[in-house]
This record gives sequence, structure tokens and C-alpha cells, in this order.
Amino acid sequence: MEYPLFTPLDAEGKAYRGFLPVHNKEYLIQVQFLNDNDVPLIYGEPEIQRLLQRCDTEQVKRRLAQCGDINPLLAELKEMLEQETMGDGDMLDISFSRRYKAIMTELMSIGFDKVQDFSNDRVAFSLTDSMQQRRHTIYASIPANYPLSTPKITAQLPITNISATTLTNTVEQCYRIIERYQPLFSCLDELDQHTRILDPENPSYGDVWRRVALINHCSLHVELHPDRPQEQPKVIRFFGNEKSTKILRDMWQQGNKWDPSATPLQNIKSIFGDKLVLKSGQGNASIDNAAADIECGICYIYKLHHETHGDQNPDVVCTNDQCNRGFHPSCLYEWLRSNPKTTRSFNVLFGNCPYCNEKITIKAIL
Repeated sequence: MEYPLFTPLDAEGKAYRGFLPVHNKEYLIQVQFLNDNDVPLIYGEPEIQRLLQRCDTEQVKRRLAQCGDINPLLAELKEMLEQETMGDGDMLDISFSRRYKAIMTELMSIGFDKVQDFSNDRVAFSLTDSMQQRRHTIYASIPANYPLSTPKITAQLPITNISATTLTNTVEQCYRIIERYQPLFSCLDELDQHTRILDPENPSYGDVWRRVALINHCSLHVELHPDRPQEQPKVIRFFGNEKSTKILRDMWQQGNKWDPSATPLQNIKSIFGDKLVLKSGQGNASIDNAAADIECGICYIYKLHHETHGDQNPDVVCTNDQCNRGFHPSCLYEWLRSNPKTTRSFNVLFGNCPYCNEKITIKAIL
């Protein structure tokens, strides 16, 4: 047969089923011959039916009726469909078998020890750096017409816009990025291992910033330079009540002798001393003792996932130094709104702290 992907379904040669290539895409169809001079019946997936409907119906019937054998019929059908879809971009898809072969050839070249997961439309690579043996997971979404189209790369790395032409090229580029940012990863690891990280909730190597817990319900947002992580951070920001953060800012300005030969953690320790919240057993303010100081005083969690207003941190802090409790804006709003002693002026609620009865205000959440 001229079309080896077709097979007869009966001994008389009246019915056939197989894959018909149109441009670079294959369609599963079934052909049923009837009596002489009758138009054969064509069965197939919805897409092939839509393509046939785009053709001149009378011309299709006339040309197919003249075909008494499967080979000329398939040749006629293929020619009509390819002429009809000549300008269609989506018809430039590659066949499944060629696509699968191309993918498997590349994966064998890359090494299956680096393949963490694999499906028809995505592959996950687990790449380990040569120095610290850190594992990085790289996701490559494989388009239907790969390798005619390029994969889309997702990775938790400082560079998010990774443009790769093939899976092999993806792995090569990601390895270069991983090796390039080893100093950054070491600095981030040190912060994650020794301090209380408030944000991101699940820190990754793609996040070049950390929000580090300080005592008295304060915190420090620090953003590292990806290529020079031991330099003085290009962005710092303090969170907490006004009085406490002023003290911290003064410490930063007065003791701001950032040592570029030391790590960010070493510099932060040097500047803030015992005001830095460290993990348990590492001295200074431990994470166990600071838990109540960090969490919301109403719902007792740090990160609140609010359906309407997004993620919230307990950044509304009581101004009483003896209390200094923090609250999520939505938690405090609901608390004050339910208290009959609360007053309202325009869109601001005036009430009392749930712990110390100090005056506290919150903008109405609309």
C-alpha cells in the first residue's frame, strides 16, 4: 500500500482505517466503500470532519466517487485537504511519531538521570550544581508541534526569561545560570537556615529577597543583588510600628558599615545584634519565643490568604510599646466592626487594641 498506516478491516477490502497525513499532521480516519459509483463514507475525528466541510462538497463527492480503490481515494483526499489548508498555521504541526522520536532522542542525550517527570506535554528536569549539590527543578512545556516550536521554560532561578530552542538547549542554559549564581544561592541558604523568614512563604532561589523577622513585631525586607549578593542590598525596608522601626532605621544608618567580604547574614547580625530573630538553639531571640510576637494577635497565624484582598501579613501594630501586637488588616477590621464601642469616621474605624485597650485605627475594607 502507498499508505502503510492504513489497514483493511474486512476481507473484501471495503473498509479501511488508519492515519492520513495532511501537511505534517496525521488524522485517524475510516473509509467505507459502498456500491460502484457511490460516494465512499469517510469517518473521522471532529477536526477532519470540519476540514472536509470547508471543501467544495460537490467536488469532494464527485472526485471520491471516481475512486474505486483505497490508494487513489486517499491521494485525492490528501490533495484536497492540503490545498484547502495551505495557509493554515496550525496545519504545520508535526506528526506524533516524529515529535515523540525527537523528544526521546534529546532525553537520551541529556540523560534520564536528570529527568524527574515526563508526560506528553511537559518534562521536569532535576539539575544538580557541581559545587554544593543543590537540586534545581526545571519545567519545560513541550508544544504540540515540537520541535517546530520552542519549549516554554519555568524555573525558580533569578533569571525567569529563559529562551531555549530545544530541550537540550534548555538544560545547557539552566546549568550555566545555576553555576553563575552559586554565591547568591549560598547567601540565600544561610538566611533561610538561620533566621525566621516571614516572606516569601516558601522561599526559592528565584526569590532574591527575604523578609527577615526582628523582635517587637518588626521585620526587615532585604533584596540582594543577584550577581553581587555580598554587596550592600540595593533595597531594604522596615516593617513594624513607627517607634520601633525608627530605632531600627537609626541602627542601620549609624552602624551601616556593610562589609562586602562578609555574607548578608553576618552583616545583619553585626548591625542589629540581638534584635534579629534566629532559629531555635542559635542564640539571640529564638523563633520559639518570638512566635507570639510575629503572628497575628487575633487569628494566630502569620500569613493570611484572604479570598477578596489577597495575602496579608500582620502589619497593623499596636502603638503601645508594652503590647506591640500585630494584626492582619482584615482581622482587626472584623474585630473592631463587631465591637459596639468602635466609632467610624468616613472610611476609618476607631477602636481599642484587643490586648491592651490602647487606641487603634484601621481603614475600612470595602
